[in-house]
Amino acid sequence: MLEQIRQLLSGADWRAFTIHFSGGRYIHVPTRQHAWVSPHGHLVIETSAHSIEVFRPEDIARVDTDARAVHEVC
Repeated sequence: MLEQIRQLLSGADWRAFTIHFSGGRYIHVPTRQHAWVSPHGHLVIETSAHSIEVFRPEDIARVDTDARAVHEVC
């Protein structure tokens, strides 16, 4: 799953995506600045202006790309 997320984050054509976690929680990733994969293999997501959360790879259930082509605004 982390490799798929890495590819989504580094792709030339940006598309927003949603990460679903075991237990039913999900987080929408609207821009590539909102998420990254740490060198140690954890997923880091900015969940609000002053908050980040770190997730283990085994917590990720699936990744859905947004059906709409959402382009990143810098």
